[in-house]
Amino acid sequence: MPYGIRKYNKLNKYNRFPIKYGCEACGYEGKLYRHGFYYRNLITFNKAYRVVIIRYRCKSCHKTYSLIPSFIIPYRQYTYHVILTCLIIMFKFNYSFSKIIKFVNSINCMLSINKTHLSFWKSRLITSLTAIRLFFAQLKIFCPDTKNVFPSNLLTMITDFSRLRYDFNLRFFLDMPKYFFCKP
Repeated sequence: MPYGIRKYNKLNKYNRFPIKYGCEACGYEGKLYRHGFYYRNLITFNKAYRVVIIRYRCKSCHKTYSLIPSFIIPYRQYTYHVILTCLIIMFKFNYSFSKIIKFVNSINCMLSINKTHLSFWKSRLITSLTAIRLFFAQLKIFCPDTKNVFPSNLLTMITDFSRLRYDFNLRFFLDMPKYFFCKP
């Protein structure tokens, strides 16, 4: 789905969801059937959304799968963009947690990002540095200096990757054995 949150949310259950084939759990190669929807809360810099997530089910083993749009990081309410922006402000501009919270509140005082969120995101980024470095090292089309693994440098690589019209969050999920920002 190549469009953003607003259009995705407006279309709701009428989005053009892809047909999915193949079950990772049992190896079934046939079509996975739609198995309903559930809703997720999603917070952007501008507003909060309640977005629909489609579920698919394997005909053979009955395992269910969710198709999560790339602007969502699994198990997070804040969007990929909000989290990445806060991390960039933290590492590239060396803002303290208090300054970041003040900055974010100046955009939207209803966001309620707090020090716990920022601390968790910082910790999760630091534990993900090796995986992010490996992601960039394996790319043939984008070969920056992967030896320099400082968080600010990797965040620059992520934003540069996105500027080239690549969806980092989606590509990371497709190329790596885990999703971006997952538990170590």
